[in-house]
Amino acid sequence: MSNGNGVTTVLSQTVEDAKETATNVGETIAHVAEDAVASVKKTAKRARKAATTQVAKVKKAVTKVEKTVAKKADKAAKSVGKTLATAKQKLEAAKKNAKAEATAIKKQVAKKKAAGSIQLQLPPFSLVPRWHSRRVPAIWVKAAAERECRIPARVLPDQVRPA
Repeated sequence: MSNGNGVTTVLSQTVEDAKETATNVGETIAHVAEDAVASVKKTAKRARKAATTQVAKVKKAVTKVEKTVAKKADKAAKSVGKTLATAKQKLEAAKKNAKAEATAIKKQVAKKKAAGSIQLQLPPFSLVPRWHSRRVPAIWVKAAAERECRIPARVLPDQVRPA
């Protein structure tokens, strides 16, 4: 089908050139797209790896914090337990001492009630003859008469103490 002018050849050549150009353009586009996809895959892989690393670091940090909190809570519980035990012991000792003191006071009060009145304790000084009794207070003479004893010489009022 040639008319002799070479139109068919030129047309065939042009079609082949267009086909080749289209193929080259398609391959270039495909190659660029493949590079873009590879780059995106590589970036996604790096991001996933970084995220995994960060998650692992965060998990380790959380575990470490949990252990620290558990240790501190355990220490605090022990400290509170010791403090409570010490306070309880102190309260028990105070209670025991208070009971003992109350018992002692009750005994003293009972003793005083039984005696009826306060008795004077006369210190053992040299005994005074009867004529010397004018210098001694009358209450001492009365107390001595009740007990049938002699009055000591030179007894000062601050030396006489209730029983």
